[in-house]
This record gives sequence, C-alpha cells and structure tokens, in this order.
Amino acid sequence: MKYILFSAVLVFTVFSCGNRTQVRTIEFEIYNTEQYCGGAAPSDDMMADLQSPKPTNDTLYVYPMPDRNGDGAMLILKDGKGKLTGLSNGAYMAYRFSPEKIKKMEMSPDPKAGCYINYYNSFIFDFEILQETKMVSDTFVVECDPCVEPAE
Repeated sequence: MKYILFSAVLVFTVFSCGNRTQVRTIEFEIYNTEQYCGGAAPSDDMMADLQSPKPTNDTLYVYPMPDRNGDGAMLILKDGKGKLTGLSNGAYMAYRFSPEKIKKMEMSPDPKAGCYINYYNSFIFDFEILQETKMVSDTFVVECDPCVEPAE
C-alpha cells in the first residue's frame, strides 16, 4: 500500500511540475524611434526620420516584474529580431543597459553617478508572456541622456 501511495504522489508531482517548466522559444520583433536631443534645429525630414520606427540592433536585458532582481536574460536583436528560450508565463521588463554597467557606475566617483544609475535602471518597455504567446512586438523611444545638458 505504501508503494502505491508513494508512486501516485511521485507521478502527480512529475506531471504537475512539467506543466510549469515548459521550454519554448519566444520570438521578438523590436523597433525604436529617437528623441531630438538638442543642437541645431532639425529639419522636418530629420524629425520625421527620428520619429520613424527602425529595427533595433542592440542587446536588451529582460527581467521578470516587478523589479530587476535575480537572473535576467540577454535578448540580442539584429535587424529588430531576436529569440529567447525559457521564459515562464508572467510579466517582464526590458532594459537597454547591463547590470555590469550599473555596478561600474555605483563605484564611480562621477558626481552624476546617481543620475546615471537611475537612467540605466529605467526599463524601456514591458510585456506579458501567456501560454499562447509566440511573439512579442514593441516599439520604444531612445530617450536623450537626462544626465547631460542638451546641446544648443
């Protein structure tokens, strides 16, 4: 009897855990626009170009919400496309700057270090992974560096 009960518990545990740890690949299609950051007044064509979404070529850092603790995932984008495997269902945030860059800034004597740490810790977009999610598509704005005075 003990053997049957143990076997039933083991089978139940294996099958219930298997549903939560599904390995799947999520495709990403990410674009960005840019802000005008000062200097000579831009032409209408320049403004239109800045506001026109372009495929992102960058590495983004993805973390589960609500904060940036724990292990994140590096999403490498080429021509706006990338893939991540192993994301569980839930809400996520994407960042432009690596945790290493933040750690370096935390050790910096730069008087603007606090500003940069806040800037580097700002997420650029969030998204949710559901059971049926196969693709995430988003457009974010590359903001001007808030720690530098705009050019005149």
